[in-house]
Amino acid sequence: MLAVIKHAWELYRQNFFPLITLMLVVWIPCDCFSSWMDANVFPPDDFRMSLELHRELDCLIGIIATSAIFYFLRERTSQRPVTLVAALGAGFKFWGPMFVTRFIVGIAYIFGLILLILPGIYLMIRLSLCELLVAGEGASGFDAVRRSVKLTEGNFWRIFGWLLVGSLPAILVAAIVYIPFPFFLSSDNWIPDAIASCLADIPLIFFYTLTWAVYVRLHQIKDETLAGASKISAPLITPT
Repeated sequence: MLAVIKHAWELYRQNFFPLITLMLVVWIPCDCFSSWMDANVFPPDDFRMSLELHRELDCLIGIIATSAIFYFLRERTSQRPVTLVAALGAGFKFWGPMFVTRFIVGIAYIFGLILLILPGIYLMIRLSLCELLVAGEGASGFDAVRRSVKLTEGNFWRIFGWLLVGSLPAILVAAIVYIPFPFFLSSDNWIPDAIASCLADIPLIFFYTLTWAVYVRLHQIKDETLAGASKISAPLITPT
């Protein structure tokens, strides 16, 4: 477990500034707009409308950053040169497949949660690689779903542990950054909230590198399994 989290941390550390740039160039306008709406349009303390707006912005615009980051990680881990402009271009290129994939996965999540919490968690783990596969392998829609289910087969508890243990520190840091920040300045000013949202995005980038490290490890497990099976099935050759 620790090897995957360590790999994710190294990806995060080594590519810190490019990843931040790809995230914030997309999310700064979104966070500013969301914070302005909270302060000037939505009723006070109406968190439901705020969350709905954030979700819509993520589905329509945030997926550009998601695709760009996964594309960047794909190129970097493949030892291919990649620029931020090329990564952002890939983010726009994969917008359609990413939107369709997220829509399908979102319906699956809702269906799982309707059944009960545990089926919802099970589906979240089995479909956790869908968005990565859009930029990582060019899959989309039901093909991405099929690939994610196949890659995660037999590794539910491993993936659950990796994502749980790896994500909690990033979520905690983001919460520490975001929650107290707006209280230091005027509560009717949307700018502090926008700044806090942008700062909270920085630790959350770790979730992308963690997902990529899980993806790499699952491929390694698959290769190791195939190699072991080929050794077992190989015919025994006796000298004559």
